[in-house]
Amino acid sequence: MFHLGWFLGSGYSLQWWSRDSWSGSPWAGSNRWDWTKPDMYVDLAASLERGGFDYILVEDTLMLEDTYRGSLEPTLAHGHMGPKNDPVPLIPLMTQRTKHIGVAVTLSTSFYHPYHAARTMTTLDHLTGGRVGLNVVTSVSHRSAQNFGLDQHYRHAERYRMAHEWMDAANALWESWEPDAVNTDELVEVYADHTKVHVPNFEGEYYRTRGPLSTIPGPQGKPVIVQAGNSDPGRELAARYAETMLAHSTSIEWMKAFRADIHRRMEKYGRKPSECKVMFLIDPILGDSDAIARERQKDMHAAASTPEAIEDQLWGLTYSTGGEYDFSQADLDAPVADIVGNGETSTLRAFIQRAEGKTLREALTSYRMHGALDFCGSPDTVAAMMGEVMAEVGGDGFLLSPSVTRRHIAEIADGLAPPCAAADSSATATTTPHSERTFSTSRASDHHLNDPQEGIGALGRRSQLVRTQLNASPGPMDAGRAERVGEHVSPGLVPRRGLRRTALESGLVVRFSVGGLEPVGLDEAGHVCRLGCVVGAWWLRLHLG
Repeated sequence: MFHLGWFLGSGYSLQWWSRDSWSGSPWAGSNRWDWTKPDMYVDLAASLERGGFDYILVEDTLMLEDTYRGSLEPTLAHGHMGPKNDPVPLIPLMTQRTKHIGVAVTLSTSFYHPYHAARTMTTLDHLTGGRVGLNVVTSVSHRSAQNFGLDQHYRHAERYRMAHEWMDAANALWESWEPDAVNTDELVEVYADHTKVHVPNFEGEYYRTRGPLSTIPGPQGKPVIVQAGNSDPGRELAARYAETMLAHSTSIEWMKAFRADIHRRMEKYGRKPSECKVMFLIDPILGDSDAIARERQKDMHAAASTPEAIEDQLWGLTYSTGGEYDFSQADLDAPVADIVGNGETSTLRAFIQRAEGKTLREALTSYRMHGALDFCGSPDTVAAMMGEVMAEVGGDGFLLSPSVTRRHIAEIADGLAPPCAAADSSATATTTPHSERTFSTSRASDHHLNDPQEGIGALGRRSQLVRTQLNASPGPMDAGRAERVGEHVSPGLVPRRGLRRTALESGLVVRFSVGGLEPVGLDEAGHVCRLGCVVGAWWLRLHLG
């Protein structure tokens, strides 16, 4: 069993680049002119929800890069990571035509103050009905730092120390309102209980914020935290805070070792492995048949050897150094230099490792950013390969990162997703459940939050908040689970206002409301006591335990 996500690796930006030709894609349509409009991204979200995807991760950067050749010309001529809009206003629009898929937005801990970010994310949580995540990054480029008044960016190790403190400050703000501070009893005239709103007065080495947060908690209480750094400091940040993270897929052995390392680090913070889902980046090549896909792959490999493609990849290496080295000055026919810089250090180290014994030209024409795994074939073939790899690695899922055209969206959502769902169903039928299983078997199924036929998923705890998950799988599993839950329903627990039904499972009551799910428990006298905030449905699939 495995999860599926989509990494929008160029953010809210021009989407006309093509991996097939290393130039403007013939399938980009009018995106070159209307990329600033939300239509493509709304279509993407709706299509991926239909395909059973769990979430979309939206990248962001804060500059136009001009280190390569000392000019903006290469960046703007080819639309490399720019121009780019702020993705924050786009997120609620992406959820308008969907009900369940989550959307994670990227914010930089180096340049967004914790208070600004905490308030923004809480607002997005309300606007999306509890379906927003926060991708915590530290930013890469000196150009970004200069846009915020600095001469140079912080060094790599320091900015990750800052990120830990940033997360502590943001969490203090999100937790400044107790879950039941807002009064939901219509007979009580007081809107909120001031004794349940606290001033954190957070003071650290890098950040200070008084608080409390100036708005009420969102449906999730706090956004789901995503982390994308694969360096040693990035792994440590993920182990402490993240609930899902992006990882490279260099090889099966590397993937297994990476996941084991994250789990080992999580133990230091008292966290269970199931509390952070590792999602491996892949870029499958699909065709109507295996032969057609192989022909397409051959064409792509040929295109990667053109001068235009090499130029584009040199631009990417320059960006990854954080603007500390211009790869246009490198000798293409010399061995790859050991240059890491101050940017995406794990990306560059992976490239240097894979390039051992090769010239820079040879490395560029043979290197695939998202790993050496050969996901090429018909949708059935690739889905089977994905299942085999995930069974070997042990979890948790894949982040797909193709260029964003409606052709690729259809190939993934309508071509690849259905056989992935079939593979999951097969795995569910033949695999013995165990305590660490954290995935729903709901791929390509619909969730109906207020449908009395839907069962309740297993319950999980994150920090001091309770997160729950609906088991959206149709069939006997739901029926049996719903029957078991029904045995424990107590009509006396159903509140008067805005709540549809109450169910008890594993010692917890989950009250279904218009805003989402409210985890509550029973005290010794059998009375309801609240355990956490109302939580939305989008990340529920991510935390079956």
